[in-house]
Amino acid sequence: MKRALHFPLLARVLAWLVLHLLLLGLSFFLFVRWQLGLGLDSLLSGSAGDRLTAFGDTVLPQMIGKSPAQWNEAIQPLAQEKRVTAAVFDPRENHAFPRPIPPNVVKRARESLPPLRGEHGRPPPPEFRDHPPPPPRRDDEPSAEQPQSRPLFLMRGDDGGYWAGVLLQLPPLRGKPNRPVVLLLHANRLDGSGMFFNFKPWLWGGIAVLALSLAFWTPFVWSITRYLRHLTTAADSIAAGRFQVSLPTRGHDELGNLGRSVESMASRLDHLIAGQKRFLGDAAHELCAPLARIRTALGILETRLADSDSTLL
Repeated sequence: MKRALHFPLLARVLAWLVLHLLLLGLSFFLFVRWQLGLGLDSLLSGSAGDRLTAFGDTVLPQMIGKSPAQWNEAIQPLAQEKRVTAAVFDPRENHAFPRPIPPNVVKRARESLPPLRGEHGRPPPPEFRDHPPPPPRRDDEPSAEQPQSRPLFLMRGDDGGYWAGVLLQLPPLRGKPNRPVVLLLHANRLDGSGMFFNFKPWLWGGIAVLALSLAFWTPFVWSITRYLRHLTTAADSIAAGRFQVSLPTRGHDELGNLGRSVESMASRLDHLIAGQKRFLGDAAHELCAPLARIRTALGILETRLADSDSTLL
């Protein structure tokens, strides 16, 4: 007969705990996917927006003082360092991107650019108008420079890749008014090599939750299984006829009540078996005297019958 596999209770409880945590993690993952499906721009309000802004602020000094035709070449080392594809998008100039730009990304970039003076008959917003250069700042005066870049959008392109747009406000060049341009960043995955979305904190957070859950539940489950082993040992002793069992003291829970019931049952069985033995001993003692007298009388009768038979002969 094939022997069935034995799984300890501790392993079963821990397996159910791990399965429960995995289901929670899967539910959270599906929820995040659903949220991201509604729009990736919500990530810009967090650390992703800070990273894109910092990257834009790093790119700007490399572009200042160069002609538009030199912008992409100037920012390539920074893009390669971040392991993304980056280039400047300006609908008023014809700059080639290292890869084809999906139409939905082009449309989003055009819509994100603020209008300049003379476009659509509207003046530019105040933050994009030409300002005279500020007076020189003294060495002991704190800096009050305004951010020169800000994230505009994060979306998935028609090509299946992920695209981010960062608004860059360039200073005037050769007497021309300053104008904003869009720095486009492309990555094949949502994380964008850590630029768009960083999965590592979520991964380490999940591992930490799993470790804390195991550390929290293991002592509790271990105490239950250890007490069950004591109960099993006590039951085996009772089945073998050894009724003097002792179980560790436990609180007033179900297992504690069960242990006290087992001890009480063992004590009562010990008394019953002892009483049965006493009863059998007393009954045997009471039966021995009559049986002895009967045996004696039968011996005497047998002797007399033997003597009478010899007389008749």
